[in-house]
Amino acid sequence: MGYRLGLNRIASILCMFAGVFGTILTLLYLHYPKVKAETRAEELVFWKSVDKLSAEDHSALLNYIERTGRLPRFLPWWEMDNAMCSATVVKYIVLVTGIKLVHASAWTVRTERAKYIATGEDCTTCVSNADKLTTVWDETARYNTDGQLAPGVKIELQDAVRQFNFEPTQVYMIGLLWEDTTYWDEVVAAGKDINSHVALWVRGRVIHFIHREAGVDPLYYETVDELFADGKLQPVWISRVHAKGKRRNLRLPKTDRELAFCQNVMPYEMLSHALVFPRRFYLTPPAYTERLDALVERSLLHWSRNGYDMYPQFVEKEESCGPL
Repeated sequence: MGYRLGLNRIASILCMFAGVFGTILTLLYLHYPKVKAETRAEELVFWKSVDKLSAEDHSALLNYIERTGRLPRFLPWWEMDNAMCSATVVKYIVLVTGIKLVHASAWTVRTERAKYIATGEDCTTCVSNADKLTTVWDETARYNTDGQLAPGVKIELQDAVRQFNFEPTQVYMIGLLWEDTTYWDEVVAAGKDINSHVALWVRGRVIHFIHREAGVDPLYYETVDELFADGKLQPVWISRVHAKGKRRNLRLPKTDRELAFCQNVMPYEMLSHALVFPRRFYLTPPAYTERLDALVERSLLHWSRNGYDMYPQFVEKEESCGPL
């Protein structure tokens, strides 16, 4: 009898928690369409401000980033626990050059082409990454069908990138294969490139987004040596970024001016506590897990700003930002 009473009590507690959780999800679901529209509108306002930047503004912003070592943050908070390396690189390319690429996975970004949704046919006026990336170094052939390198070749390729003649007025995308990638099956299935990661090279520094350690900010602004410091990233290809069909026309203009940005950035160690919904939730199909992830985390983070800025604001004088 006591055993049954114990089970009944456990069942009652579980039902209570399920009821509370269900109520919270219902409330979030009812408000989510409004939250989704508001967050999208906020994102578009920021990117419209980027569209207004001149070529000199892009260089002036780079001057400020170089001097301060600070990167403006514009990846939505609720995406920070996902594998967003390609989206991050594409967005920073827009920020530092004004050139727009199609968002795609790391292993298709070099060849991706936008298409008409209605017909599925190629659009001659749409963005084509193949027309905006010129490959200047490619060692794909050194990898076997399992993405493995012969002994000693990894160090050879890493050294080749360290010694590569990057032109300081140009911007480059680097394709890399992470040794511990969990996406190899998807890479093979796509039948495109074999890199599972991408990084951006600009003015001697590398910008990329990778979850190297739990709880550590995944956005990096580092040297090429630091990129390969843990030895897990294997170089595959390097492509130069330029406007459509104009392979040599990108030149970051020279200027002594700085364009600053104001942004009170939420520390990742604080943000990571809010990124709580599991990527793999075994009780629901993957499609529903993704929806629940967005519903819970986007809603919570949209309402809980705590004085931190989702997007930066560009200013001519750093002093106008006030204390951050």
